[in-house]
Amino acid sequence: MKKIGQILKSEGKYSWVKMGKGASCGEGRCPLSTPLIDDSQSQFYVVKAYNELGASPGDKVLVEIKDNVALGIAFLIYIFPILLTLFVYLFLSYLTSLALYHYLGVAASIIISLFILKKEDQKIQLNYRITDFADSTCQRCSLSPDSTLSFPE
Repeated sequence: MKKIGQILKSEGKYSWVKMGKGASCGEGRCPLSTPLIDDSQSQFYVVKAYNELGASPGDKVLVEIKDNVALGIAFLIYIFPILLTLFVYLFLSYLTSLALYHYLGVAASIIISLFILKKEDQKIQLNYRITDFADSTCQRCSLSPDSTLSFPE
């Protein structure tokens, strides 16, 4: 998965890249953003990416993360809580017929999934890398530098 970004500063082989959240994977939240549960109201986020091109601050570049990592994070955020809640509900339905226990179990499973997401967020190390300059590769794609993504200073 690739996203367009702009280099803010460089430190050796790594650069800090500013990217828009809604540019490629749904408005608002994106599996590419560093925190799994992002409460910030900002339209942008900054990541540390391996700069194999030697791009300079101010350059617009393509930042890549492996598809399996992005899909794994999306699974953890969206599918895992649903599966956990469904499992708890079905398990409690098998054990008892009291609806109150079912509702309490569902509420507990949602709270547990939030704790698991917060814990996993601290463990996950995302490896972003700058793969190309955006101006030379994005003429007809949705990541075009002429798109609505702008970077306020």
